[in-house]
Amino acid sequence: MQKTGLTPLMKQYFDTRAKYPDIVLFFRLGDFYEMFDDQAREISALLGLTLTARNGMPMCGIPYHAANNYIVRLLNAGKKIGICEQTSAVMDKNTKLFERKVIRVITPGTLMEDTLLDANQSNYLVSIITSPAGWAMACVEVSTGEFWVNQNDKDASLTNLAAALAAVNPSEIIADKDTLLQLKTKIVLPSNLTLTEQPAFDGDYTLPENWPALGAWGNKRNALACALLIMRYLNVTEPSFKRVLIPSYRELKDCLQIDENAVASLELVKSQEGGRKGSLWALLDKTKTAVGSRKLKEWILHPLMDPADISERQNAVEGFVNNQSALADLSALLENISDIERIMTRTATGTASPRDMSGLRNSLLNVDPIARWFEEYGQIVPRLAASLKEHLPVLRDMARVLYDAISENPPLKISDGHVIRQGYNAELDELRSLKANSNKCMEEICAREREKTGITTLKVGYTSVFGYYFEVTKSHIAKVPYNYVRKQTLVNAERFITEELKQLEDKILNAEQKIIRLESSLFDEVRKTLAAQINHLKAFAHIVSELDVYMSLALDAMKG
Repeated sequence: MQKTGLTPLMKQYFDTRAKYPDIVLFFRLGDFYEMFDDQAREISALLGLTLTARNGMPMCGIPYHAANNYIVRLLNAGKKIGICEQTSAVMDKNTKLFERKVIRVITPGTLMEDTLLDANQSNYLVSIITSPAGWAMACVEVSTGEFWVNQNDKDASLTNLAAALAAVNPSEIIADKDTLLQLKTKIVLPSNLTLTEQPAFDGDYTLPENWPALGAWGNKRNALACALLIMRYLNVTEPSFKRVLIPSYRELKDCLQIDENAVASLELVKSQEGGRKGSLWALLDKTKTAVGSRKLKEWILHPLMDPADISERQNAVEGFVNNQSALADLSALLENISDIERIMTRTATGTASPRDMSGLRNSLLNVDPIARWFEEYGQIVPRLAASLKEHLPVLRDMARVLYDAISENPPLKISDGHVIRQGYNAELDELRSLKANSNKCMEEICAREREKTGITTLKVGYTSVFGYYFEVTKSHIAKVPYNYVRKQTLVNAERFITEELKQLEDKILNAEQKIIRLESSLFDEVRKTLAAQINHLKAFAHIVSELDVYMSLALDAMKG
């Protein structure tokens, strides 16, 4: 990708692309993500965008606020996307450019955003290593934090691996070249499955500090290698994942292994037409939450084999069938629960939005009502009742933090303001009061100027380019005082500034900037407080999902 005679901006673009040769680079310029040269030609044709040129270089772009719509289409077309943003506010003296870096690589198996995911579907990324005797795999759902590994050294034909993949239904598989070739030869893989070639494991078993020690893995080193490979891949796409994802070993033999033919022919989770509608999952699914729906799908694809575990589930469903009040009361509570699993992962990785925090707050405000439900009906699901009791104090604290800190109906972005609740921080309240009173002063100045100048149509306005101004229509230009300084000429009006208006503008804009910085800092503190308690959130999500599935199955049983 050697290019000569490039402008500094184009050199920055092509240098970035050279570091990520296999992705579509979304290069942020102002309010657009731009693509250039061969990628512009390819992507403009794929997405139906207008192909233009910059200094003779082909280019196309998409509005950054609408990027998710285009990202979904590119992922469906088998593409991977790199999001390149400005990462510094300091301009380079030589190039006159701001630093830009790829902050996220989006692939089919690494999605976290609700707008890119189906709420009811899990989205798995799988890493595989094969050996002459068998295989090992690591499976991660980055949007929920689920991360487990397995190893089978007695499956040279890969029959059990095929069954495991059918149950997981991954969106993306990463493996070395030889392993991918073996998978294509021995297993029928879906045509829309993304296969990503990665270097073979290099034998480096250096583990993250928060993982189980090396000795705990025993003879499951290949499974551990898969987990390490998947983390190295994720650290490129989203470095913050390493703080959230901790693998556990899952014994697949604890569940009945259903091969891909049985999954398809029995229409367990997908009908012959290819969608969820008409499947067993859709038929049974009367859950109220996204976590419950995904849990039901998991249970369908992984039927239990242990009689004691089967009896526990049967007893729970029977308990709901025999107690209509318990069923009705729980149903009302679960309707208020958001997708806790995915929100907590975005919270831990620092990508949670104010709306995420609002949804989590509203969910956690149901902790005490659910605890009271357990006090009355805990005998139906005693294990879950004990689990909630263990985590209840921390969950209550988190609910209180969110209630105190986050406004009732926050905007989507922090920069839109009014994310932090009034009364949470004294300094923020003072700045907001200053801004509100300053706006009132602005109107008072305008009223005074109308009276003093006799310009009855005089009005005050603001633009991000010119700041605050007085606008005077052309019919009143002769009345403009000498101390008015012209800022902008329009077709039918002129815009002016005065020293008094300029001073008030400085006061307002400084307050606004301080408000944005302080709100962002406070929001980040709340997020970090919650991220430190992620295990308690995981436990609550697990309790909610199981309760929801039991309730759904009870409704199915009653319907007959």
